[in-house]
Amino acid sequence: PWTRRHRRRRRRRAVVACAASAVRALVVAEVTAPAVWQHALTPLLAPVLAAYEGANAEVAAGAAAALLLQRFAGRIRKMSVRVEEDEGEVICDTNFSLAYGSLTLLKQARLKLVRGKRYGLCGRNGAGKTTLMR
Repeated sequence: PWTRRHRRRRRRRAVVACAASAVRALVVAEVTAPAVWQHALTPLLAPVLAAYEGANAEVAAGAAAALLLQRFAGRIRKMSVRVEEDEGEVICDTNFSLAYGSLTLLKQARLKLVRGKRYGLCGRNGAGKTTLMR
């Protein structure tokens, strides 16, 4: 039987794994806008940081998102310069922008899908994952 502490730890690990996936997706999509990083990561990081920061969890999560962008900015620049290798049959290779009302979520993002690769879409309930896939 799991104790409350073990369940909390498992939830935190799952949230951190989802946040790591979001960071990877932002890096691969070569997104460099700080507002997009904060919008994507703050809801994921705030519950984890609440245990350490208390009421300042939202501020700490925003700061963490900014630090992650700063940390991965060099990798994003390297990826944009890198010549891509032939990885298989390309199903989709396009640039696009995405907005929700007047809020720009993605601007000139690149989407490349290769047959045989696995892709995931992470987000909390009601975030619009299904709507995005339609």
